[in-house]
Amino acid sequence: MEKKKYRKISTHIWNDERFRELSNDAKFIFLFILTHPTTTSLGALRGNVPGLAFELGMELEAFQKAFEEVLNKGMAEYDPKAGFLWFPNFLKHNVPESPNVIKGWAAGFKNLPECAAKEELKYNAKALICCLSEGFQKAFAEAFGEPCTKTIANQGAGSREQGTGRKAEENTSPAGDVGASADKVDGPKIPNCPHEAISEAYNRTLPMLPQVKMLTDSRKNTLRAAWKANKARQSLDWWEAYFKLVLQCPFLLGQKNDFKAGFDWLLKPGNMVKVLEGNFREESQPPAINGGANQSPYDGVKPNTVAQAGLLQRDKAARQILAKRATEQGEDNGPTINV
Repeated sequence: MEKKKYRKISTHIWNDERFRELSNDAKFIFLFILTHPTTTSLGALRGNVPGLAFELGMELEAFQKAFEEVLNKGMAEYDPKAGFLWFPNFLKHNVPESPNVIKGWAAGFKNLPECAAKEELKYNAKALICCLSEGFQKAFAEAFGEPCTKTIANQGAGSREQGTGRKAEENTSPAGDVGASADKVDGPKIPNCPHEAISEAYNRTLPMLPQVKMLTDSRKNTLRAAWKANKARQSLDWWEAYFKLVLQCPFLLGQKNDFKAGFDWLLKPGNMVKVLEGNFREESQPPAINGGANQSPYDGVKPNTVAQAGLLQRDKAARQILAKRATEQGEDNGPTINV
């Protein structure tokens, strides 16, 4: 008889704000995929929206609309090209009970399609294991063929909760509350994340996008996880440069259609990688000069008065002059930031 598989789902999920805000269809889809027979012990599966909709007997359009709610809440990540779907906080609620469980991880991981999200999944699993005992770390090294070094934990990225209803404290490990602080995993103390300063930098640099008016616990958790994920990000200058990169992406600024990339969207790990790699820049668009000095903070803003229209026109002309002058003088093109 085939061994039955089980998934741990906290009853506190019904207290979680993000889960409660989902429509009934979105809740159903979330729980369906979470407990899907092909979902691996790492919380990932090979699948696509049309196939999952067919399994549930739902109209594709209705499924897509509800599934988009789950993605927008950061509760799941989906790569349609690779057919890869995973729950970033899955391991937080399914911590391996013994080193032998990790052998099953490796088998499931091998059968998942190659993509950037798959590597993020392995990194998160590795970060969690680094918080456990030596036996777990040795099992991971043997199963995945690489040592479990004391890397910074990045499990969950803060915004992507499956719903424990539990607030993450400043010293709580993003690897899933397994007992070790992320600040201590890599040795040196990590500076505190300046949530207010980063959100202010976003509002100041990208006034044409939806502005941050409230720093909720969810947003603080997301920022904290992104801050800890990479040493280069532990600087306000890095975040200002990151937001300036967005100025080079007309699609993200709402200049191509009705979509605008808000604060929460820009903080999702997968979206950050795409912005940093220039996926949304246009080939015909000139690069930013002097760290984005030629990019107007008024790009995408529609004037409401004649006075505002004149201001925007003068600002555009002045920046064109500055850009031309900077090009003639051979200044650096755009902000260069480490990811």
